Amino acid sequence: MCAPFNYNILPCGLNLGVPCFKLTTWFRALLVHQSQLLAGGFPKDDILFGTCLETFWHYMRPSMPDHEVYTRHGDALRTTIPFYLHMDEGRGLRKSAVLVASGQLVFGLSTAAKFRSLQEEHREFMEDPEFVSHVMAQSQLHNGKGSTYKSRMLLFALPKKAYTKANAHVFDKMLTMLRD
Repeated sequence: MCAPFNYNILPCGLNLGVPCFKLTTWFRALLVHQSQLLAGGFPKDDILFGTCLETFWHYMRPSMPDHEVYTRHGDALRTTIPFYLHMDEGRGLRKSAVLVASGQLVFGLSTAAKFRSLQEEHREFMEDPEFVSHVMAQSQLHNGKGSTYKSRMLLFALPKKAYTKANAHVFDKMLTMLRD
């Protein structure tokens, strides 16, 4: 990131609170500085940025027709960025447990390159919006390859003692913060 990246302190009853990054902070920074990370390599000023997003939601609808995105943002799917929330408890230094929460972007950066390749291959059909959508769907690759710095957005990391036993309420507060 080129700009200062602010974090928040979530008061949880711990002495100092829990430092965390909000998803809105991540998305604002990425939209300004690295928008291509949000839509598979298409920058936000490219019309294919919106095509990538809208195609994803179009093909997602049959498997999740009741998803809230269709009622809340149904008319703005070209600007609605899909992401995953991921929480995992792993081992840190000294073999102690650490809970890490992150947002994960859906599209791999190679989506744009694959689309451009297919676009060139099927140039004569690219005037048809339905065909473009079909090619975009074929091009969309998950972000499992490459650096996690380009696909994961750290939200918080907590040592186990900060969210268990006497501090069990901290886990609930962190889930509420993620939901909000």
